[in-house]
Amino acid sequence: MKWHSKGFTLIELIIVLVIVSIMAAMVSPTISRSLASLQLKTAARKVAAALRYARTQAIARAEDYQAVFSFDERQVTISPAESEGEESGEEKALPEAEGAQKPQEQEKPKVYTLPEEVKFLELVAGEEEVNSGSATITFRPNGSSEGGEVILSDAAEKREYRIVVSFLTGAVEVKEKE
Repeated sequence: MKWHSKGFTLIELIIVLVIVSIMAAMVSPTISRSLASLQLKTAARKVAAALRYARTQAIARAEDYQAVFSFDERQVTISPAESEGEESGEEKALPEAEGAQKPQEQEKPKVYTLPEEVKFLELVAGEEEVNSGSATITFRPNGSSEGGEVILSDAAEKREYRIVVSFLTGAVEVKEKE
C-alpha cells in the first residue's frame, strides 16, 4: 500500500508561522516610524494650508487676518484680526473698493489641532522667537504679512518641518528641516 500525502504536516505549518511572525516583528518598527513621519508631514501641510487660508481671507475681505499659534493646546486659530476700534466698541469703517466683500456676521474662527505625536517646536514672527505660550502671524489685505517661520517636530524631536511665511508676499512654503 502506497501512502500519498495531499497536505502539510503540523510541523511544516508551525515552521511557516514562526518565520512569518519573525518577519512581521522586524517590519513593524519600520511601519510605525513611517506612520509618525507621515503624520508630521501631513500636519505641516495642514498648518501651511491654514496660513494660506488666512492670507486669502485677508485679501478677499480687505481686512487683517491673524493666525494664532497656541503651543500649550497645539492649535492654530485663524480669525479676523481685532482692530483697536473693535476693541473699544467703535464701528469699523467699511471699505468702498469695488468687489470688496461687505462684512457679514462675525465669522467663527477656524481651528486646526495638531495630532498628539506632533508639536510646535518654535515660531519666529517678525523679530520675536517664541517656543511656549502663544504667538501670532498677521496677514494684510494687500497679501503681505509679518513674515515668520513655524517649526513642527515629532514627539521625539527627530524630524522637523519648517513652514516659512514671506513678509513681502505672504507666500507660505513647507520645507523639511535637515
